[in-house]
Amino acid sequence: KEFNEPEIRNLPVEAPNFHTTQHQTAPVQPAPAAKSNHIYEEYALIRLMVLYGAVATEVETINEHGQTERTEVSVIQYICDELEVDELSFDTPLFSKIHAIYSEGLSQNDLYKSSVLKRQPDQEVVRFISEIESNEEEISDNWYIMHHIETRKDGDRLKDAVPQAIYAFKLYKVEQRINEIRKELIAAELSDEDMMILLSEQVTLEQIKLKFTKQLGRTI
Repeated sequence: KEFNEPEIRNLPVEAPNFHTTQHQTAPVQPAPAAKSNHIYEEYALIRLMVLYGAVATEVETINEHGQTERTEVSVIQYICDELEVDELSFDTPLFSKIHAIYSEGLSQNDLYKSSVLKRQPDQEVVRFISEIESNEEEISDNWYIMHHIETRKDGDRLKDAVPQAIYAFKLYKVEQRINEIRKELIAAELSDEDMMILLSEQVTLEQIKLKFTKQLGRTI
């Protein structure tokens, strides 16, 4: 199926780099929970919602007259809307639970802050949220102590960081489906019609994959 692009256009070609300074780049150190088998593209989206979910970021939208206009939307709303429009979900059960909590808040017109998630009865969710926040503080403090330079976090450039994370997540999902199709074409005894359907879907997804990789400044 068709994957929608995030509304923000003309993204920079650099791949996301979550901890930069004015003159130097701080080493990227994932939170403790990210050192396991979590899928990075999923982790990146959840991390942005936890740290900056209620913060407003600018997006470009098309109004009813077909004109481009800039508007503000919360990070939570932006990410959840992008996933909903393409019917995408998280493969990691923990991330799926966190996404569901944020979606529930949106349905009640409420942007949940991390403090709400840390009051959840699910202790796995509580531990993960606490780890993300503590790791973020540790990176900033250590980098300042070592170099006397303030780190430039995602919050300083959300209009770039959020759509890039969405592109990366959608690219992961596209590649996941392409791999599934390849396995189906090899393993299954398909009719000519079914094979043509799968091949057509694969061609479409390869075109979408190319578009996303270009937006992220990657090469195939």
